Amino acid sequence: MLIRIEHFRDVHTHASAVIGWQQFYSQLLPGNPDSALLQLSNDRIHIFRERFGQRIVQHGAAPRGKICFAIPMEVPGSLCVQGKNVESSSIFVLHGGQEFVLHLPRYMDILAITLDKQEFARVTQEDYRADDILSMLKRPVISVATPELERAKARILSACEEACCQQDDDGASTASGFLESTVIDALVCLCEHARTGARARHLISGRGFIVERCHMIAMTEPSTPPTVDDLSARLRVSRRTIQNAFLAVTQTKPNAYLKSIRLNQVRASLINTTLSDLNVSRAATDWGFGHFGHFSADYRKLFAELPSQTRRRS
Repeated sequence: MLIRIEHFRDVHTHASAVIGWQQFYSQLLPGNPDSALLQLSNDRIHIFRERFGQRIVQHGAAPRGKICFAIPMEVPGSLCVQGKNVESSSIFVLHGGQEFVLHLPRYMDILAITLDKQEFARVTQEDYRADDILSMLKRPVISVATPELERAKARILSACEEACCQQDDDGASTASGFLESTVIDALVCLCEHARTGARARHLISGRGFIVERCHMIAMTEPSTPPTVDDLSARLRVSRRTIQNAFLAVTQTKPNAYLKSIRLNQVRASLINTTLSDLNVSRAATDWGFGHFGHFSADYRKLFAELPSQTRRRS
């Protein structure tokens, strides 16, 4: 079992370090995005724990053929997953190939577990509530009683700690079998104790949906960024509704949020390409920044360096 513990000062580098995931992280506010990533992985299970010192938006797709469970370890603010405002006593479920958008508050701490989907279904079939569990797993968010969630967290973290302690000289762990069985059993127990019916308090959030739709529109039309009035007309809601949605979900005004998303895309382009393939001016233009002076100032404010400095480091 591969074990990695890494720290980052760039959210794009962090995102690319998560094994097997195609995803993009965006930093929304100026300041140090200091983050940490713990990974334990073999060909059957991948566990990773992420901690962020910044407000982050995660956008991507789950690995194909897998099922992924995400468990909040600490939620110091509002959390929005797949257009839903959720409680801290929840687990999130993503299926292979499913696109996702997660809005994470500052200092968020989250544990994710990725398993082979068919193998997990086989294990689940052995449970007396198999049909209920498989039906429940179709939901993106599952509410769990707090005591059961805390017990599951403790079991999983204890098994991860034991695996980390039992590393050989090559950094591999001899406790991978114990870790895998413990984690799967803990997840099945969580599904058994999930709240259903009237006890479930996760309702589709209109505000979360609005923010997610605006995010996706901005991503699909990079060179012509939409204004708030454009978004208002396309979503058929008032300008105030959009403003209130962004403030509730992201604690950021819509224009500032969408600009940050585009600046993060420029930064990723500069990091991942060479000067001969893409210069700074072209990267800025591709994401709708027409005034280079304003772009450079906004970029420096968000990332504490000029785009030319990012280019030189890449």
